Amino acid sequence: MKKIAGCAILMMLVACATDRPARVGSDRDAHGCIGSAGYTYSPMRHQCVRIWEEGVALLSVEEKGPYTSAVFVLDSDKHDRKELFLDMGKSPVILTSKKADVPTWQDSANKWKLTQGTEGWQLLEKGTLRYRSAAH
Repeated sequence: MKKIAGCAILMMLVACATDRPARVGSDRDAHGCIGSAGYTYSPMRHQCVRIWEEGVALLSVEEKGPYTSAVFVLDSDKHDRKELFLDMGKSPVILTSKKADVPTWQDSANKWKLTQGTEGWQLLEKGTLRYRSAAH
């Protein structure tokens, strides 16, 4: 009887120990970035960043549809590349500068084109305006 009671108590203790919620900050990714603290890994910068603090927010021009309501663009140290965060669950897209009348960056697949002109920042997907800076 003592063995059964001892086993029951031991099982309850083990069950209680495994039901504890994860500690805040214990969710480091493969790069050591803490997602619960708002950090995302930037392959271009090789560091963890909070994109809403260091990046430029571009808002969707569509009220409804398949597009995220906002995307973020991070600048490189040399300003010749930009890092485009379209979806927090996916890797960012690297954009490189292109010679044009207005400052322009484009991805290697020519799907995304970022411009900075008198109208502010604009992000086009295959020639269609999808996002722009909030100052409109």
